[in-house]
Amino acid sequence: MAPLSLSRSAYARAQLPPILLKNMLFETTPANLEDQTALVPRPRLKPFSAPGAGPIRGLYRKGGVLAAAGNSGAIFALSGSTLYRVDQVTGAASSLGSVDGQGLRLSAEGNLHYVVLTCGATLYKTDGSSLSEIDFPGGQSYAVDILNGYFLVASTAGTFHWSDITNVDPTFTGFATAESAPDDLFSLKVIGDELWLFGRLTTEVWQPTGDVDLPFQRINGRVFSIGVTARDTVQKLNIDGVDTVCWLGTDRRVYRTAPNPVKISDASLEERLERATVSATDNAANPYACAVSWGGHDLYVLHIPGEGSFAFDLSTGAWSELTSHGRALFRGAVSAVAPNNQALLGDAYDDTIWALDHDRATDGDDPVVFEFSALLQVEGAPSRCANVMLDIATGTAGDALEDPQISLSVSDDRGLTWSDPATRPLGRQGAHPTVAWRRLGMLRHPGRAHLWRTTEPVVVTGARFNEEARR
Repeated sequence: MAPLSLSRSAYARAQLPPILLKNMLFETTPANLEDQTALVPRPRLKPFSAPGAGPIRGLYRKGGVLAAAGNSGAIFALSGSTLYRVDQVTGAASSLGSVDGQGLRLSAEGNLHYVVLTCGATLYKTDGSSLSEIDFPGGQSYAVDILNGYFLVASTAGTFHWSDITNVDPTFTGFATAESAPDDLFSLKVIGDELWLFGRLTTEVWQPTGDVDLPFQRINGRVFSIGVTARDTVQKLNIDGVDTVCWLGTDRRVYRTAPNPVKISDASLEERLERATVSATDNAANPYACAVSWGGHDLYVLHIPGEGSFAFDLSTGAWSELTSHGRALFRGAVSAVAPNNQALLGDAYDDTIWALDHDRATDGDDPVVFEFSALLQVEGAPSRCANVMLDIATGTAGDALEDPQISLSVSDDRGLTWSDPATRPLGRQGAHPTVAWRRLGMLRHPGRAHLWRTTEPVVVTGARFNEEARR
């Protein structure tokens, strides 16, 4: 047996052969007895709703929120500068009013009576039927969360404010200042029963006190010299019932809480982040992120203008690249969770809210290109490559008129040049094919890179070279 190690992550560095994993995710499977590796395609995008003119700058929904106001389960979408209430079943949208901002995306949180929201400027509230401004003493509001019944709002002045817990109508009477450094407060997130304050230069952790007059205090020893480069990269995910937050640090590295900050970016992504432009005045051009879960994969999706979109899988610790046909970045910019744990994504380019779908081959009407690779190290004298075999979990063609294809290109100079793609059929639906390429020339030191490309969402379970196809 002569296996080829399939790519488990996307990795590209100058002077090194590229490792590609595009629109696919790695997962460990006991069904592959050789190396327990499977590459699975990301779900495709199915239109769910199309409110306003777009782009979709925010999505929010939580079960039970606004139950007392008669709008439990409603989805809120910020399309362009207009906030919409979207029916969770039909996708029908109703306009609630205009929201101002600075090119930032929506931050929102709610209780039984109100959703409080901001886009980096005015603070608003909605009961699902109307939208109105909140008299906020902190000036420009930056982010919203909720803890122990208090609405919490970060401001650009380095302060965070809490609501009057005795008043159903959100009013803000108390505040505190992030104490560790004179710092702009870019975001705040509640992680379990802790309040994390994310500044430009530092991050610090506070906790509830039970004191009505001073309900929060900083935890000694929980200050970290890791700030935030771009406010919209700070995203919270829930992994097996435990909250975690991921963000892009001031040092151009990506971190997550576990429970203290740990770096999750690799050298490949950090090389891209070093090239990225971050503007203090043009928030719309800065990196941003969203969080999405599907099929056992919990993804932090980081969009880097000029570089691409990359998903960190918290279940495997691997990065993959996500793309959308004809667009510079993956079009899923913001996210929410609909009933039955259905993930929704808001489009960065138009007015579409998408639902994830495993049963279709395209994003709307657009094709999806799936790419993955394998490297082969060659030592000693040149040798002949008689064949390369690729194991597919199942064929995809549903009838005799369909002829799904997959191509293979190889590079013997560390990815500088590639052979013309050689295309092979993927087989009929329900089959378990081994796709073969034969007479692939000579293998020479230091080795060969293999690149497969297809528009069919197939599961790949293994690759080998110089052996007969299994029957």
